[in-house]
Amino acid sequence: MSYAVKDERIASAYMASLKIHSEEEYEQRLEYVQLLMDRVNGGDDLSIPLLEYVSRLIEAYEDEHYPIEDSTPGQMLAFLMDQHGHRQKDLAGVATQSVISDILNDKRVPTPAQIKKLAAMYRVNPSVFL
Repeated sequence: MSYAVKDERIASAYMASLKIHSEEEYEQRLEYVQLLMDRVNGGDDLSIPLLEYVSRLIEAYEDEHYPIEDSTPGQMLAFLMDQHGHRQKDLAGVATQSVISDILNDKRVPTPAQIKKLAAMYRVNPSVFL
């Protein structure tokens, strides 16, 4: 066996060992990321590559164990309204209550102008309503 193949196997086994395998390891990595973020925020630029790597491990675990389903514009609007304590009447500057109701019930999609207003109101990327 060549050294290159052996080195590749060792590297592959090492990388697999770093993968998050359990909820307990996931929680530990979250705590570690917080520690690394504190270091980076304190000016420790040497921790940035490690922070990015551990963040990717966490993201991979979350993608596998906590997948996020695509949401409709109405579901996203309902979520944002709930988070901000808004009711339909609070969106009067965006559209009439009946139009907002139709959007929330997925009977209608927001127009580009409505999307722009909603994105500005909730300070989100307009693409969340697409």
